[in-house]
Amino acid sequence: MERKTGRPLVNPHDVNEILAGNLNLVDRSIYRECSSLLEARNKWAHQGRYQYRNVRLTLSEISQVLQAISENELAQVVARMRADLSRLYIASRRPDAPTPPDDHDAIVIQFRPEQLMAGFASAILTSLATPEFQSAFSALAGAPAAPTAPFSATADPPCSHAIVTDLNTNTVQGLESAYDYFECGEVALESGEVDLAIANFDTAIGINPQYADAYLSRGNAYSDKGKYDLAIADYDAALRINPQDFRAYNDRGVANRHKGNYEQAITDYSNALRINPEEAFFYTNRGTAYAHEGEYDLAIDDFDSAVRINPQDADAYAFRGDVYRSKGDYDLAIADYTAALDIDPQDADAYAFRGTAYYFKGDYDPAIADYTAALGINPQNAFAYTFRGTAYYSKGEYDPAIADYTVTLGINPQNALVCTLRGNAYSNKGVGDLAIADYDAALRINPQDSGTYRRRGDAYYFKGDYDQAIADWDAAIALATDDAMLQQLREMREQAVHLRDGRTEYDRAVADNPDDPDAWHLRGLHYRDDREDYDRAIADFTQALSLTTAGAEILYDRAHTHQLQDSTDLAMADYGEAITRRPDYAEAYYELGIIRTRRRQYQEAIADFDQAIAHRTGYALAYQRRGICYYRLDERELAQADFIMARELGLNP
Repeated sequence: MERKTGRPLVNPHDVNEILAGNLNLVDRSIYRECSSLLEARNKWAHQGRYQYRNVRLTLSEISQVLQAISENELAQVVARMRADLSRLYIASRRPDAPTPPDDHDAIVIQFRPEQLMAGFASAILTSLATPEFQSAFSALAGAPAAPTAPFSATADPPCSHAIVTDLNTNTVQGLESAYDYFECGEVALESGEVDLAIANFDTAIGINPQYADAYLSRGNAYSDKGKYDLAIADYDAALRINPQDFRAYNDRGVANRHKGNYEQAITDYSNALRINPEEAFFYTNRGTAYAHEGEYDLAIDDFDSAVRINPQDADAYAFRGDVYRSKGDYDLAIADYTAALDIDPQDADAYAFRGTAYYFKGDYDPAIADYTAALGINPQNAFAYTFRGTAYYSKGEYDPAIADYTVTLGINPQNALVCTLRGNAYSNKGVGDLAIADYDAALRINPQDSGTYRRRGDAYYFKGDYDQAIADWDAAIALATDDAMLQQLREMREQAVHLRDGRTEYDRAVADNPDDPDAWHLRGLHYRDDREDYDRAIADFTQALSLTTAGAEILYDRAHTHQLQDSTDLAMADYGEAITRRPDYAEAYYELGIIRTRRRQYQEAIADFDQAIAHRTGYALAYQRRGICYYRLDERELAQADFIMARELGLNP
């Protein structure tokens, strides 16, 4: 996601004066920062935590900071707390400042411990701070909670009681200057009170029409509300007042990007970089705009720059991974998503998109693992469910694919593509009626999808409903634009016409007795043995099984057809179900043993041949095959005994 620019401290003298140790010139800004933190702490105390300008602190964390400050360990505390995102630091931005290695143009303001202690003490307003905070402060810092010099000599902070009243009643009391209203607008914006923030910025601009920061912040508020035209107008105003404000260029670029004005967004980001070429997320923002324009190489160059400046920019790695994936460079995409996840292990999208890169490589198992990880973070991620289902489908695992597609449709029942995908899984599983129902749903949502007409026509064809198949293929032909697909559809249609007009006795038997499993079974054998049309044979066997609770022989024949298609997992499942329905089915045991022998599962195969021999007297082939398994296990005497028995039963070696 593209990022808007954060606001630095307003007073341009803060950094120089603080570094010079002259607190009298900057006590107002320090007072304001501390009191705003405390106001937020008081307002949201029931939540246990509060957030202000992306800084999270609890009472105990504040106490730890004060304790460390009192022991003259400010630098170590700031470094540690910034590392774990529970930090307190006061920073300002200055173009000519030296660049720290971890935050580039941010300067951590250094205080002597006694100065900070006095500053905190003066900032704690008795009416806002909680009793436990007062107690903790006194115990840890040994400093009084009442305001003390030098801060007490300054004017009251602009947003103390007034801002709390503001947020609760939408009224402003005790404010006078444009700056006061601007500050209240900033606090309201940070707390999510966007309309109240806009009202305060309106007032600030009314008092001072040349207040560039107020235009900028009001533009950000409008952008948060999705009112991008109003936001752009405010960014324009800010830039008329200050043409060198790189923040306004960047934020206007974000608004233009949301409007789909990618070329203008690129121009805005470029202007921001012209003024401030070392801001990593400006490059990240421009890279995303280039990617939307299909300028992949330029996008990659920008993401390269972003990670060079800030190697911890997870967004830049993830976005660059997106571009590599779009280019088909899946290994590079996977490397970038992995880098993003090393920085932010809770990025569900990075897991999902890395899974997609694995999927397009044909590595379905790691793809499924990544989609599962994404769903562990965000259980409502429909994209991850859909693609995990597609990975299962590509492995031939139709049941988990159907389950994932079903969850996706629970999240969004109007997803026509997923209706079609689930229909495909049902079709491949041989459940034609459920497939047709899903294709029906998809076409109700999107009646112009030629692919779904084609797949529904296939399902009707395998059911033997040639008229409906022809009608669907005609609809697909009318909508299709690909020449190869058109040719294929015409050939399929011609075949369906031929079959419709030349129905066999098996077709007539099915038409006359649609509820007779034997009719479907016999036609399935006809398709398999006479025409070698294995898909239609399986469809007929499946229909026959839906009409009977017995059907061990039908399962056996469907399993044998799966073997002819090299679908041995499906064949084993059918042989196993045939045995469940008929425990003395010697031939099903024998076929299971054959498959396991080919998989070198010799002990399991021997157990199957044992059952075949037990349930069929004189089963010479089972003796011979069991002998082969014994031989390969180096059980020579047992193998020789089985070979002799097979020969005595009339089987030539």
